[in-house]
Amino acid sequence: MILQRNMFYTLRHLLRFGLSKADAISKITKEDAEIIVVRQLGQIKPGFKASIIVWNGDPFSLSSYPILVIAEGRTAYRE
Repeated sequence: MILQRNMFYTLRHLLRFGLSKADAISKITKEDAEIIVVRQLGQIKPGFKASIIVWNGDPFSLSSYPILVIAEGRTAYRE
């Protein structure tokens, strides 16, 4: 488990060192699931437990916030 603010700082450093936004997101979703060998998480496609956050803007912006959170196929928050 990682605190949200620590994840944001880590992603910010990855971007500073040249990683694209898409690759940075992949580092904390799909690639993490592969590392801990959880095969049903980390991707949005049939056979996987969907976990996704929909933001009102750029998720790397401090002024953006989640408007929809789906955790393992169930809606956890909706604005």
